[in-house]
Amino acid sequence: MIAVWADDLSGALDTAIVFQHHQRTRVFPEIPLSLPRSADVAVIHIESRHVSPEGIAGRFRTIPAALLSADHHYLKVDSTLRGPVGAMVDAFLDALPRYRGAVICPAFPQNHRTVLNGRLFVEGRPAHRTELAHDPKNPVATDDIATMLAPLTNRPIIALRSTALENSKDVGGIFIADAVSMEDLQRLAALVAANPHLLPVGSAGWAAPLARQWATDAPPPETKRPCFDRIVAVVGSRHPASRRQVDQVRQNPEWEIHENPDIPPATAKHHIFVTPSETQSNPDADLNRFAHAVKAILLQPSARTVVVSTGGDTTLALVRHLRIKALTPLEELEPGVVLSQSGGRVPIHLVTKSGAFGTPDFFPELAHKLSVPGDAQHSTTYTVSNDTSIRGDY
Repeated sequence: MIAVWADDLSGALDTAIVFQHHQRTRVFPEIPLSLPRSADVAVIHIESRHVSPEGIAGRFRTIPAALLSADHHYLKVDSTLRGPVGAMVDAFLDALPRYRGAVICPAFPQNHRTVLNGRLFVEGRPAHRTELAHDPKNPVATDDIATMLAPLTNRPIIALRSTALENSKDVGGIFIADAVSMEDLQRLAALVAANPHLLPVGSAGWAAPLARQWATDAPPPETKRPCFDRIVAVVGSRHPASRRQVDQVRQNPEWEIHENPDIPPATAKHHIFVTPSETQSNPDADLNRFAHAVKAILLQPSARTVVVSTGGDTTLALVRHLRIKALTPLEELEPGVVLSQSGGRVPIHLVTKSGAFGTPDFFPELAHKLSVPGDAQHSTTYTVSNDTSIRGDY
């Protein structure tokens, strides 16, 4: 059994789809009491990105012991290290003393996140010289990973070199690893496999090599992706990339943009609910109102509908409002954009992505792709759970 601990829900799904290519994988929006019998990989959302360091320690102390018994663990963090990452690593190492240290590499080369000489780059630029410097909740102030981690950990921070690993069982600490390509991440996965006392910590980018290292021989069951007539999206992320994607379809008659969820949707084919961009708005209240509007549309049986969520906080608000207890990842539609399905009497299909991901034409391209059954475009197959123990109302 593999346990993946994810700091936000969109990232949990990004990571889950990679493991689903190799083993049966389930995503849990809330921490379950035990590991699922119906899966080989449990991706568990711990909602830690916006929690204080003290809150992180308390959260890990309450994790049921049964969840810590997995054979392998992966601590999934943001590819730009937003949030109290140092405190997360400390808390996890304290909870699982079988790990004497950690190797951290947030690189995600497919999405242009790389690490070189211990510095984090986004699209070739130092992380703190990008739009991430203005993130409203977790602004990135430096590109130096050691500087990011140091205030929130008491463990030594060490640049990863082969000689440094020779004494890693005795020294412990957090080893910072460089990676600018998938080949680099594959070498790191092999290194972790050869040093099982080290906890791997990274983004969805490192998940693929780790999944291959930990894979079993049993293939997952197969099924096909359905096609959809209607998209209902909630854009809660304030990232400029997400706002540009909404602006791109404002003049398209097939799309209706809703900035007030109290006004019933009109006759457009697709709908996008957009939370206010002003920082003085109440984002939690906005998301709850939009989630209620989405649920009302889902109850209309006139079209095959897929829900699209932009941003981890948005996704969490939606799954809670829709009472989704677990999700099965189905397909990665493009890097960082994942289609999943809930269990329950009325399965809900959900597309999730980080606010920073996707091209300006994301929405029309997604609508076109999802209007065609999966086997008409490619041969991607995936697993759907029939385990009633993980089903919610949807």
